[in-house]
Amino acid sequence: MKKIYSLPFILFGLSFLSSTYSNAQLYNIGNGITPQDVNNAGVVASSAGNVATLRWTVEDGLQEIGTLAIAEYMGKPLVGEDGNKIIAYLTNPETQQNEISIFDFSNKSAIFLGGIESSLDNSKSSPWGITNDGKAIVGLGWSATGKGRAIKWTEEEGFTTLEHNENVSSRANSISDDKSTIVGWQDQESGFRQASVWKNGVQTLIYDAQGNPVSELGEISGNGKYAIGANGYNAYIWNENTGVTYITHPNAGMFFRGGATSITEDGSKVIGYFRGWPGPPALGEGFIWDETNGRVNLNEYVESLGIDTKNLILSLPLAISPDGTKIVGVARDNNYNLFGFYLDLTNYLNTTQVDQNTQKINVYPNPVKDILSVEGITGEASLTIHSLTGQKLKETSTKTGKINVADLTKGTYIITIKTNKQSTSIKFIKN
Repeated sequence: MKKIYSLPFILFGLSFLSSTYSNAQLYNIGNGITPQDVNNAGVVASSAGNVATLRWTVEDGLQEIGTLAIAEYMGKPLVGEDGNKIIAYLTNPETQQNEISIFDFSNKSAIFLGGIESSLDNSKSSPWGITNDGKAIVGLGWSATGKGRAIKWTEEEGFTTLEHNENVSSRANSISDDKSTIVGWQDQESGFRQASVWKNGVQTLIYDAQGNPVSELGEISGNGKYAIGANGYNAYIWNENTGVTYITHPNAGMFFRGGATSITEDGSKVIGYFRGWPGPPALGEGFIWDETNGRVNLNEYVESLGIDTKNLILSLPLAISPDGTKIVGVARDNNYNLFGFYLDLTNYLNTTQVDQNTQKINVYPNPVKDILSVEGITGEASLTIHSLTGQKLKETSTKTGKINVADLTKGTYIITIKTNKQSTSIKFIKN
């Protein structure tokens, strides 16, 4: 039985708590903060200074969970649907080993899970992925021979080591919500981290259409159908049936490279980055991708929705919530200072968004074939239609509350209605 430890719980000073935002959509979490996971409710799991684990919400701000007593951070802090539980890499006070831990925010206590056969440099195990229900954790443990091993933990079974080549290291980075599929990497003899998929416990190494090994898979969609990573100069998406699909950039090449960092539960949206090489990812540019619109610069996407980015470059998006409404990562300002950011797109992606303090606005018919009508407005209003990735498609001013959408292709769009009193964004379907 795992012991439960009460840990010190510290609020950061005002310099960390002074989040800035525009229209309650884009938040500056703090200088030097690296947000690495976010759930549908907007709870963010972050790290700072390569030693600390933090939890952040709009309501509570930054709150520290624990600081490593030994060495530096491995893995990443994670949060599932239960926002009170953060999966972290913490120092076990009993063994002085850093290991996968479950921190319960509600009672400020931690459960230390240990590891497998051995440890290396005071590291027993490190967390890299969880199911949305938080009941399965995957990551890296250490063998008695000093090799990294892809591992999975559940409360029922404890730690299990995934299928592997005994002579090289491996790591599990992400797990599907039904726990059947895990993705990560396994070293080749040369040291190249080849993408690996474990389906129902059976390992498969991934190659592209030309038979070349593909670099590691970083995350799998909750439904287990798609996974993402970086290979060569580009980001990519992998599917068991279609293989590797690249997300490209016109400047991609030897000195400009990219990768995908996170994917939604249904696999419909991917985020990632491209940056000058060599150089830190946070000095590049972020992107959001879907099958219809392809890769769109993240700043352009956000600004097209009417969100003021306050001159921040959203250069390194690191996680997108399972439902696709929240994005977190690292941004930079014009002086190359780095900040953690939290982007809430709920109002733009929900079917209907209404400010409860203003007049209710809606659109009909929905789905629509030609004329889309807006109800609930009086006087003149501006109507703007965007694709789901933020590309502006139509814009007009109207007193009748009508806009012709007959020339739009079939699909889902967002219309933003602005009056002198309010702004409302509504999702509609074009038939």
